[in-house]
Parts: sequence; structure tokens; C-alpha cells
Amino acid sequence: MNINVKKYVEIALIVLIVLAIVQRVDALKNIVYT
Repeated sequence: MNINVKKYVEIALIVLIVLAIVQRVDALKNIVYT
């Protein structure tokens, strides 16, 4: 595997994790504010 490919895969995983966390936080905010 190329080093560049590995970097892109790691970045993609981090982005997915961050998006998942953001969605969870938004859901919690909706529950709190409702």
C-alpha cells in the first residue's frame, strides 16, 4: 500500500468518526431542548 493511500484512509476514518460524534451531539441537543 502507498503511504499516501494510508493517509487518505486514516483521514477518511477520522472524518467519519467526527461526523458520527456530531450527529450524536445534535441528537442529544434535540433531546435536551425538547
